[in-house]
Amino acid sequence: MDGMDAKTRLNQFCQRFCVRPVTKMDIVYSTTKFGNNQYQAIVKLNCMEGQEYAGELSANPKEAEKSAAQQAMQAYSTVLSQLPPLRAGQKKKKPAASGDGAVKKPIPEGENPAMTDKVKLNALCMKIAKRALQKGETLYETRQMGIGKAPTGYQTTVRLVCLPGEWANKMFAGQVCQNKQSAEQSAAGIALAAMLLDPELAEAAAKAPEKKKAERPEGGKGKGKGWGKGDHFSDQKSGFHRESSAFSVSRQTFLPTEKGAGPSRLASKPSICLLCWLEQELRAERFPEPVVRAIVDGASAGTDCAKFGETFEHTPDGRSHISKWSVWTRGCGDVAELAMLCTNVSFQTAKVIERFEEVQEPIVVTRSFRRAVGNLQRVEEGLPPNVTKSFRLAAGNLPRVEEGFPRNVGTRTIRRPLFREHVVNSADVEAIRRYVEHQVCCDALDTFGCSEDSGASKF
Repeated sequence: MDGMDAKTRLNQFCQRFCVRPVTKMDIVYSTTKFGNNQYQAIVKLNCMEGQEYAGELSANPKEAEKSAAQQAMQAYSTVLSQLPPLRAGQKKKKPAASGDGAVKKPIPEGENPAMTDKVKLNALCMKIAKRALQKGETLYETRQMGIGKAPTGYQTTVRLVCLPGEWANKMFAGQVCQNKQSAEQSAAGIALAAMLLDPELAEAAAKAPEKKKAERPEGGKGKGKGWGKGDHFSDQKSGFHRESSAFSVSRQTFLPTEKGAGPSRLASKPSICLLCWLEQELRAERFPEPVVRAIVDGASAGTDCAKFGETFEHTPDGRSHISKWSVWTRGCGDVAELAMLCTNVSFQTAKVIERFEEVQEPIVVTRSFRRAVGNLQRVEEGLPPNVTKSFRLAAGNLPRVEEGFPRNVGTRTIRRPLFREHVVNSADVEAIRRYVEHQVCCDALDTFGCSEDSGASKF
């Protein structure tokens, strides 16, 4: 480094120590002016744990920066003497030629430069744990060696929490290296060598992971496409939602399940409790009461049945509701298996206002009004003499109202709309009913993928 200024020598030292090119943010200079013609610079080495060094007072900013760099080089003189010497031609790398004369360093045969000791260690841990590693299961801790602002190197310890038994608490320390990356690789290499020498870990790594067999439903013939497919009821919770200018369609499928039962099993309940459970579930989902009673009565008809039904109602305010339901029950000893499909369609026709009627609504003094009167009275007691006369008159009337505290102090007139009782006639209602029924059946067939000759087509 002879013949170079202090800033250039500091740049080359940082490159050799970090084993990489330095960037603009790795070495930062800040200069302060003192008096008329004196400057002092401070250099901050972000690539060296953020160490800062101040130079001497100089005549200009450039000389001040060189002085700060010189102070940094003096602090790291011991570290610089321990670095390996540069070989001939290593000071400046020339770009490789694009022709045939380019000389490339050959890669040793059978060696993958990407397979570092850390990568090999992670791969071995995954083979032993038989799963992918989570964050924090390989813990690297690096500390700076040496005293003062001139570190002599770094040393890393690694702990592998993912390993079984006492191996999870062992710590492996690497050798002292020039930078953190090399220190971590050294610790990983020592841990890897110790694990390969242990016969139990080697046997666990060589053992193939057990393959989980997919569970199939009891008595079934496969996955099935929906209702009526296979020897078991489908417990797939699927739904469709149709929206247009007049209709809103939704479907809910219920199936009793046991605690701990897998998604592919059909659970069962005692016959006595089944109807109570079904009634509670339907009411919890806010099904109309006629639909609840019809479904529960159909399910109680026998242990082996398939019931289909519907309810339809139209209220004078223009709201219509249709529900189509199907219940399948099958006896199995002292228990009963049940599957139920119910589709609800509700729609609101337009409300037509015939006229408005005038009604008298009472005006009631509330408790909040009484509290407001009390507050105004307290304000009135401390009023200054220059308060307006109208406010004093109002404040004087309010206490008299408060003394009697009448619940009803008068009435007021409001206008209430009166709707036409029959917005649509019976023919229109029947046409809407048939259209909705057709849409419900088509959506049910499309959802379950059933053909017209299957059990779901009866729905």
